[in-house]
Amino acid sequence: MNSLNSEHTLGTQQTLPASTTEISVRDAQSLIAQARMEMATAPINDTEKTAHFIKRINQMHAMAEGLARGIEQFTYLKSVEHQVLRAVQKEVSHPRHIGRRVGMDTEATSIIVEKLESKGYVHVAERIGQRIIDVVITDAGTAALAQAEAVQFRSVDALLQQASDQDVQRLMELLDESSQLVTRLALSLASGTTHAFD
Repeated sequence: MNSLNSEHTLGTQQTLPASTTEISVRDAQSLIAQARMEMATAPINDTEKTAHFIKRINQMHAMAEGLARGIEQFTYLKSVEHQVLRAVQKEVSHPRHIGRRVGMDTEATSIIVEKLESKGYVHVAERIGQRIIDVVITDAGTAALAQAEAVQFRSVDALLQQASDQDVQRLMELLDESSQLVTRLALSLASGTTHAFD
């Protein structure tokens, strides 16, 4: 552990009350600031390689966004609404659990659920005060999801028809390999970040 981390750890221990192990809001902000500082001062291995990697990631992201815009244009269902609706169809019914499935916090997920309810795609079966507890998909929501997934399928199929069978097979293999490699690297990075604050 470097001296910067040691100083931070000592500072955190001094600000925590002896009677609790919970991290206060101030301490959480300190952790974020510390992480940003370490990222900014970390030596860069190869700037050209990193730039080329980011460029390729952005290209893939732009292609995925284009596909999502196509789905929205034909179905009036935004990408995030599509994801939430799919989670609800799989009987994930609480906004917290839906959010975990789609990568959103509970509050943002609840807002999307409210929008889907206003469209008649989901029904909020249970609330406690203003908090949504249980969400179920409606027949209209099931139909909208089926339509969105049909548009997605046809769009991807149209792209793949432009390629040979060999190119499609190679692309699928490359996507599988890339996904596995990036997942492994991300897990390794997350593990290193966790240990940095031990």
